Amino acid sequence: MEASLTTPAALQAVLQTLRALEPIFHSAHRDATPEKFEQFVAPQFWEVGASGNRYSRAFALKVLSERATQPDEAAWHTRDWHLAEAGAQHYLLTYTLHQPGRVTRRLSVWRQTDGAWQVVYHQGTVVQTHMPAPQPAPPLQGMTEDQATFIALLRGINVGTAKRLPMAELRTLLTGLGYGGVATLLNSGNAVFSAAQGTPQQHAAAISAAIAGQLGLQVPVIVKTAAELSAIVQDNPFDTATLDPSQLLVAFVQEADALAGLNALSAQMTAPEQCVVGRQAAYLHCANGILESQAAKALLGKSGNPRQPGPAVVTTRNWATVLKLQALAHANA
Repeated sequence: MEASLTTPAALQAVLQTLRALEPIFHSAHRDATPEKFEQFVAPQFWEVGASGNRYSRAFALKVLSERATQPDEAAWHTRDWHLAEAGAQHYLLTYTLHQPGRVTRRLSVWRQTDGAWQVVYHQGTVVQTHMPAPQPAPPLQGMTEDQATFIALLRGINVGTAKRLPMAELRTLLTGLGYGGVATLLNSGNAVFSAAQGTPQQHAAAISAAIAGQLGLQVPVIVKTAAELSAIVQDNPFDTATLDPSQLLVAFVQEADALAGLNALSAQMTAPEQCVVGRQAAYLHCANGILESQAAKALLGKSGNPRQPGPAVVTTRNWATVLKLQALAHANA
């Protein structure tokens, strides 16, 4: 009888980060490039393959280089992820990998040094052959009772030609992180997903790390629970029956303390613009239109709480999009 492994709550954030990095090393995804391998695989790395043979870092790099020219990301699926501490700044990551024709148990040892992650050892053991790979769960699948709904808001993607991130790739990435009920809205980086564990802050960090590791993009991410989004909708101080929803911006931050920094927007406003800083979000009514508003332009790059060591991440959505996200989150609950 196999042991039932559960990752401790204290390691859930680390697990999500390493789940985002692991495919760079082993998978057939087109973003598993030699450049990523050089960055995340330690110089002393070695591997024991499913055959029992020992392979060097140079050999693994050669295999990866060949694989990157013929990606087949849809054919590789993982499950049974588990993480344990293996020593000072070393972590033991295990999971099951389904490939066409076989199933293997995988083990990697990851090391963190000065905030940077590198894998130092990998091993694969065949546990079943000639097994079809399981298909990924469909969008908006039913959740179990212990799952919660979250909303991810990505900042600054698909604006002009910079930071292009197709929503299909975002859905694939989120599903690969183990999230359920994944659905996206519009092209501006809005996603709804379910998870049984983890805080909004942990999910935001994991998603941002996965985007950087797998897609090579530095994208700030804010995550809210469905309850938090509903509270933000409820707290809107403006009469939405009489205003154009495209002229009302809602500013989201990860930590409510960062909202205090948005009070400075008042210096950028001209009548009849209004800005109200609420408990969990700020609301900017651009009565003359967003494109004409200096306050709206300032908000796009506005710093948050000045007590923080750097600018807090702020991302905005217009009121119409906020309501659509709320409806999508309710459909996923």
